Amino acid sequence: MTPLRVALAGCGAVGSAFLDIVDERNRQGLDRPIDVVRVLVRDPARDRGVPLPGDRFTDDVDAFLDTPAEVVVEAVGGIEPMLTVARRSLDRGRDWVTANKALVAEHGPDLALLARRSGAGFGTEATVAAGVPVVSTIRHALADTGIGAIRGILNGTTNYMISALEGGQPWEAALHDARAKGFAEADPSRDLEGLDAADKIRVLAWLAFGIDPAALIVDRRPVPVAPRSLLGDAARRGCALRQVAEVRRVAGRLQAVVAPTFVPAGSALHGTRFEHNLVEIDTRQAGLLRFSGPGAGGRATASALLADLLRRHPAPEDRGLEAPRSTRGAWRWAVGFDGGRGVERSLERAARTREVEIAAIERDGDRVRADLGATPLETVDEMVRDVAAGRGAVARLEEGCALPRTAVRPQSAGSPFTPSETLP
Repeated sequence: MTPLRVALAGCGAVGSAFLDIVDERNRQGLDRPIDVVRVLVRDPARDRGVPLPGDRFTDDVDAFLDTPAEVVVEAVGGIEPMLTVARRSLDRGRDWVTANKALVAEHGPDLALLARRSGAGFGTEATVAAGVPVVSTIRHALADTGIGAIRGILNGTTNYMISALEGGQPWEAALHDARAKGFAEADPSRDLEGLDAADKIRVLAWLAFGIDPAALIVDRRPVPVAPRSLLGDAARRGCALRQVAEVRRVAGRLQAVVAPTFVPAGSALHGTRFEHNLVEIDTRQAGLLRFSGPGAGGRATASALLADLLRRHPAPEDRGLEAPRSTRGAWRWAVGFDGGRGVERSLERAARTREVEIAAIERDGDRVRADLGATPLETVDEMVRDVAAGRGAVARLEEGCALPRTAVRPQSAGSPFTPSETLP
């Protein structure tokens, strides 16, 4: 059987893992063999310890593109020269498979148009959540289910480090371990600042809602270096700290955020730890769907690249619909009360006194939930303490952005919230 000729851009953690997986697959004799005919790298002379002859490595982009190949696999990252590589490959009708979320977030629709014109395949599964097949699920399984929101933990590096800190590791030790396991780059700033997760939520918003990902406004707050005080604040309120990304349709528009967030104990977000990712998709027809799995590491991402290469996805279609406009998202807190009469009126008075916006108040039996607008944590504590004490209610912090836009997070000596392991 004639081998499938593949050109690979990049031979770092992901690219080298891809070569290892391809070699394993070829030795097992599975279906059509794959021949990696050229690899684009910065230093061709460097020994990379991969199962490929040294003469197949090059640092010349033109020589890379001129090598006859049916598929170009990209595991580099960044915009240039990868945008040039993608455009020229697609123009020539070569299938393009990528893990480059920044490139797809900036130029995805234009590249998809090139792929449709030339009939080239267009694989982007590896751009989001590594080994979790959320991209193909949105593109193919949920196209007509009325997606209303997508949220989750999309950055395995940050989640790994936060989980290590929760286990008692110092910051530097957690970062060292993440690098040693291939979960963190030498400079993890894109992960901690939320840039990586913002790119991923923009890609998902494009596939789910049809918006140009470059036009989506993502409100973003970084995870502070050594966020031990935030971890303590979360624990005192029966919560955990997670970097959460979300895009949501609100009144015909899209709001997107990436922020360190307090999530309640017992929730799926709380239970997602270390390098794992979790994606929740809220649909009108199918309800709430969850997908989880490894979201960082060379082998998980490389497996998604290989799957795209073998499946050969067509480019996403331009659905011809008017995409929702993007607006700046609102940071919010969700607080709950068990028991107590008149909680709603007391909460409204406390909010007016402190000039806090209440987006919604809902009652279900003896339980009341209130969604608050952008508010410093100290103000939330004061409000809830007053309402709970005056009405004999038990307060719960159900979720909230740990760093609201309106103020630097103050230090709070105590908390009116009752920790719980079985929050709804």
